[in-house]
Amino acid sequence: MARSLTNLGNRLSALGRREQALRAITEAVQLYHRLSTDRLTPVVWADLAVSLNNHAVLLGEMGRHQEAMNSLEESLAVQRQHLQLPSGASNEIREQSMRIEFWLHDLLAQSPGQ
Repeated sequence: MARSLTNLGNRLSALGRREQALRAITEAVQLYHRLSTDRLTPVVWADLAVSLNNHAVLLGEMGRHQEAMNSLEESLAVQRQHLQLPSGASNEIREQSMRIEFWLHDLLAQSPGQ
């Protein structure tokens, strides 16, 4: 269900319905957080990292830069802790996170009073 909510959030965002998208992605992240950590597979940890990345992008687009950085930092922590094994998916998620981090830093630098 969490993966479906993340996908729904992405589609809503693409339609310009950011508030609805944020609710869907936030719910997805909350569902992942409720799962028992000892029973999560690397695939689920990767899905959480991707959802957090999507959450960060959406918050950044909405001008909520500090919250976006918090989501990105959580995504990076999940990756460091649970996605240690070298794999194509893990590398792709890390690269996505790095691109988001640079983008958010640029947004913060351009924002007055940030």
